Amino acid sequence: MGKIINFPKHAKVAQAVESSLKLPKAKKRNIGSTLIKIVWVLTVLLFPLLELILLLDCVFQFFRMLYYWNTKEVHAGLIFVLHFLG
Repeated sequence: MGKIINFPKHAKVAQAVESSLKLPKAKKRNIGSTLIKIVWVLTVLLFPLLELILLLDCVFQFFRMLYYWNTKEVHAGLIFVLHFLG
């Protein structure tokens, strides 16, 4: 047969949980962390628009690469690859 382990009483468990949980003290907010949070929220909210702009940029660079394919002075292929990787 298996070994039966009895659960402790509810009061003991609550006391053990309270003693094991230590909440961190509130930190002072400085302007750097607030600025980072604002930039992060704006980036997340504007990401669909940003994604569309990047897509159109890559499409433009692709057609520019095709147009300047045999021109030695313009490195359109490299520029397209860099935009695409970015």
